[in-house]
Amino acid sequence: KEEGEQELQVQFMDPTDAGGQPVGKQKIQNGGIFYTPSSGIWQTVWLEAVSPYGLKAVETRPDIDGEQLFITPEFYQSSNDKTMEIILSDGNRQVAQKTVKCINGSNLVIPIKKMKLWSPEDPFLYDITYRIKDEKGKVIDEVKSYTGMRKVHTSNGMIYLNNEPYFQRLVLNQGYYPDGIWTAPSDEALKNDILLCKAAGFNGARLHQKVFEERFHYWADKLGFI
Repeated sequence: KEEGEQELQVQFMDPTDAGGQPVGKQKIQNGGIFYTPSSGIWQTVWLEAVSPYGLKAVETRPDIDGEQLFITPEFYQSSNDKTMEIILSDGNRQVAQKTVKCINGSNLVIPIKKMKLWSPEDPFLYDITYRIKDEKGKVIDEVKSYTGMRKVHTSNGMIYLNNEPYFQRLVLNQGYYPDGIWTAPSDEALKNDILLCKAAGFNGARLHQKVFEERFHYWADKLGFI
C-alpha cells in the first residue's frame, strides 16, 4: 500500500530432512534421535532501514596486557568522504574518542589506561557509540554497543582469566524451552536461565549443539556468565 499500515509476510522453506547435510537436533520427523524434532525459524528476524554507508558489523578484541582495544569495523560501503566517530565511555565519563575514515579492513587501536576488567564476579562493560558522518558532518548512522576487557588463555594445564587461574563451574545448556522447544518465549526467559544458573553456583555454561540467540550472549555479558 502507498500509505497507512503495512503488512510484511515472510515465507520460508525448511528442507532440513531433504538433503545429506548434518542436522543434529533439527529434524521435522522423529527418527534416529530422542530429542524433540524442531524446524523453521528459531532465531530472531527483523527488518530495518540503514544508510548505504552505514556500519554493517564491528569486531572488538581486548588486549589487557597492552592496555588497548582493537576495533575492526565493516561498512556496507567504504568511503574516503565519510567518517566514523568512536566514543568509549564508563557511564557518563568519556574514556577515549577516535575519528577515522570509513574504510573496510581498518584495524583501529584505542588506548585504555587504568582499565576495568570483566569477570563473572564483576561483569564491568564499557559503552561504545559509533557515529557515521557524511561530508558535511551530518550523522547518517549511529550504533550503540559495549565491550568488556578480559583475557582468556591456558598455561600449564590450567585455564586463566585475566592472567589469574580460574576454575570454570559450567552447566550443560541444551537450549530447550517447554513452550517453544528451541525458541525462548521471551527475552526475560533467556535472562532467567542465566540467573538460575548463577544462583545454583555455576559461573558459566557449555552451550550444546545449538547456535544460541544473540540476546542470550548479551545477558551473559551483562550478568557475568562464561
